[in-house]
Amino acid sequence: DRSVLYKSLNPNLLAVVTESTDMHHERTFIVMYLIDSVTGRIIHSSVQRKAKGPVHIIHSENWVLYQYWNTKSRRNELTVLELFEGMEQYNTTAFSSLDRPQVPHVLQQSYIF
Repeated sequence: DRSVLYKSLNPNLLAVVTESTDMHHERTFIVMYLIDSVTGRIIHSSVQRKAKGPVHIIHSENWVLYQYWNTKSRRNELTVLELFEGMEQYNTTAFSSLDRPQVPHVLQQSYIF
Protein backbone atom coordinates (compact mmCIF):
# COMPACT_ATOMS: atom_id res chain seq x y z
CA ASP A 1 0.00 0.00 0.00
CA ARG A 2 1.64 3.23 -1.14
CA SER A 3 -1.13 5.57 -0.03
CA VAL A 4 -0.14 8.94 1.40
CA LEU A 5 -1.72 11.11 4.08
CA TYR A 6 -1.03 14.78 3.37
CA LYS A 7 -0.21 17.07 6.29
CA SER A 8 -2.84 19.60 7.25
CA LEU A 9 -0.80 22.79 7.59
CA ASN A 10 -2.87 25.60 9.11
CA PRO A 11 -0.78 28.65 10.13
CA ASN A 12 -3.84 30.02 12.00
CA LEU A 13 -4.25 27.04 14.32
CA LEU A 14 -4.26 27.63 18.09
CA ALA A 15 -3.90 24.94 20.75
CA VAL A 16 -5.83 25.83 23.94
CA VAL A 17 -6.12 23.76 27.12
CA THR A 18 -8.80 24.19 29.78
CA GLU A 19 -8.76 22.49 33.17
CA SER A 20 -11.58 21.63 35.57
CA THR A 21 -11.64 23.41 38.92
CA ASP A 22 -12.91 20.41 40.90
CA MET A 23 -10.42 19.44 43.61
CA HIS A 24 -11.51 15.76 43.86
CA HIS A 25 -9.06 13.61 41.86
CA GLU A 26 -11.83 11.41 40.37
CA ARG A 27 -13.58 14.39 38.75
CA THR A 28 -10.64 16.34 37.36
CA PHE A 29 -10.19 16.65 33.62
CA ILE A 30 -8.49 18.72 30.96
CA VAL A 31 -9.75 19.56 27.48
CA MET A 32 -7.53 20.31 24.49
CA TYR A 33 -9.06 22.51 21.79
CA LEU A 34 -7.59 23.11 18.35
CA ILE A 35 -9.11 26.37 17.10
CA ASP A 36 -8.79 28.19 13.80
CA SER A 37 -7.97 31.75 14.92
CA VAL A 38 -9.43 33.34 11.77
CA THR A 39 -12.86 31.71 11.74
CA GLY A 40 -13.11 30.79 15.44
CA ARG A 41 -14.07 27.27 14.40
CA ILE A 42 -13.13 24.41 16.72
CA ILE A 43 -11.19 21.99 14.52
CA HIS A 44 -10.83 19.30 17.19
CA SER A 45 -11.41 18.81 20.92
CA SER A 46 -10.10 16.07 23.16
CA VAL A 47 -10.97 15.31 26.81
CA GLN A 48 -8.53 13.64 29.20
CA ARG A 49 -10.40 12.43 32.30
CA LYS A 50 -8.73 12.10 35.71
CA ALA A 51 -6.06 14.54 34.57
CA LYS A 52 -4.79 17.88 35.78
CA GLY A 53 -2.04 20.41 35.12
CA PRO A 54 0.42 21.73 34.81
CA VAL A 55 -0.03 21.10 31.10
CA HIS A 56 2.90 21.63 28.75
CA ILE A 57 2.17 22.06 25.02
CA ILE A 58 4.33 21.90 21.91
CA HIS A 59 2.68 22.82 18.59
CA SER A 60 4.53 22.55 15.29
CA GLU A 61 3.45 22.08 11.66
CA ASN A 62 0.67 19.48 11.73
CA TRP A 63 1.13 18.06 15.24
CA VAL A 64 0.44 19.01 18.85
CA LEU A 65 2.01 17.29 21.85
CA TYR A 66 0.84 17.93 25.40
CA GLN A 67 1.91 16.52 28.75
CA TYR A 68 -0.26 16.37 31.89
CA TRP A 69 -0.60 14.56 35.24
CA ASN A 70 -2.90 11.51 35.48
CA THR A 71 -4.44 11.70 38.97
CA LYS A 72 -5.70 8.10 39.02
CA SER A 73 -2.43 6.42 38.00
CA ARG A 74 -0.21 9.14 39.56
CA ARG A 75 2.02 9.51 36.54
CA ASN A 76 2.83 11.87 33.71
CA GLU A 77 1.19 11.17 30.37
CA LEU A 78 1.83 12.49 26.90
CA THR A 79 -0.76 12.82 24.13
CA VAL A 80 0.09 13.51 20.50
CA LEU A 81 -2.39 14.83 17.93
CA GLU A 82 -1.52 14.75 14.22
CA LEU A 83 -3.64 16.52 11.60
CA PHE A 84 -3.93 15.28 8.02
CA GLU A 85 -5.90 16.49 5.00
CA GLY A 86 -6.46 12.94 3.80
CA MET A 87 -5.49 11.08 0.64
CA GLU A 88 -5.77 14.18 -1.56
CA GLN A 89 -4.14 17.54 -1.03
CA TYR A 90 -6.71 20.38 -1.09
CA ASN A 91 -4.72 23.42 -2.25
CA THR A 92 -0.97 23.42 -2.64
CA THR A 93 -0.48 27.06 -3.68
CA ALA A 94 -2.24 29.13 -1.01
CA PHE A 95 -3.93 28.59 2.35
CA SER A 96 -7.19 30.21 3.43
CA SER A 97 -9.11 29.43 6.63
CA LEU A 98 -12.27 30.71 4.93
CA ASP A 99 -12.01 28.24 2.05
CA ARG A 100 -11.67 24.87 3.80
CA PRO A 101 -14.36 22.38 2.72
CA GLN A 102 -13.66 19.80 5.42
CA VAL A 103 -12.01 19.47 8.81
CA PRO A 104 -8.71 17.56 8.92
CA HIS A 105 -8.42 13.93 9.99
CA VAL A 106 -6.95 13.81 13.50
CA LEU A 107 -4.88 10.89 14.74
CA GLN A 108 -4.38 10.74 18.51
CA GLN A 109 -2.11 8.56 20.64
CA SER A 110 -1.26 8.72 24.35
CA TYR A 111 1.88 7.48 26.08
CA ILE A 112 3.00 7.04 29.68
CA PHE A 113 6.42 7.85 31.10
